[in-house]
Amino acid sequence: TNFNRALIHREDRIYATIEATAVNPDTPLRLTFDRPVQAGGSGRIRILRASDNTVVETLDLGAAPTRLVGTNPTPYRFLPVMASGNTVTIHPRAATLAYNQSYYVTMESGAILDATGASFTGIADAGAWRFTTRNAGPLPGTASVTVAADGSGDFSTVQGAIDFVPAGNTARVLITVQRGTYAEINYIGSGKPFITIRGEDRAGTIIAYPNNNNFNSGNNRAMFSVDANDFTLETIT
Repeated sequence: TNFNRALIHREDRIYATIEATAVNPDTPLRLTFDRPVQAGGSGRIRILRASDNTVVETLDLGAAPTRLVGTNPTPYRFLPVMASGNTVTIHPRAATLAYNQSYYVTMESGAILDATGASFTGIADAGAWRFTTRNAGPLPGTASVTVAADGSGDFSTVQGAIDFVPAGNTARVLITVQRGTYAEINYIGSGKPFITIRGEDRAGTIIAYPNNNNFNSGNNRAMFSVDANDFTLETIT
């Protein structure tokens, strides 16, 4: 279709010249098209380690995938792909990627659709969509870390920063979240006290997710859950 031809041309133009480097391992993967798009109801998106072609993540849009969030032992349903305008954001499961590694992404037909329901043909070439993670994260025991949606901080997701805090920590850890919208479900377990999450701007720093009792029943219906003592949340929506 014209949709496929236009997007293939756009892929070739982008991926022939850009390979992202120094990417945070918790970074959601984004792909921008030349028209409004939506998540499909079939097809798989895979992330493979470039050094040995090992599949480290498979997101099946024809299934109802689940993931563990933080130290919560109960899996949550989540949306592997979210669309906004011309951009789709792919959300790998937690701890999928490691530091100092190169990866590439493949995508089957049916995973991404345009507004008419026409399917993007997909990505099969291992050289089309590649990226390399940064060499290392913050040093253990660091008392202050930054989250930035554009990847310029220590972490790209709030949960990534929460996961960095060690279990049983006894000193205050400040997580500063820069302006942006963070589409994620967050959980802080009882073993991680003394965390402060502070937004850069009350109106401009937003955590949002379409979670509810129909999507995740019971206690998992919450978007942001805290079971830890001595927790502070401030200057954030």
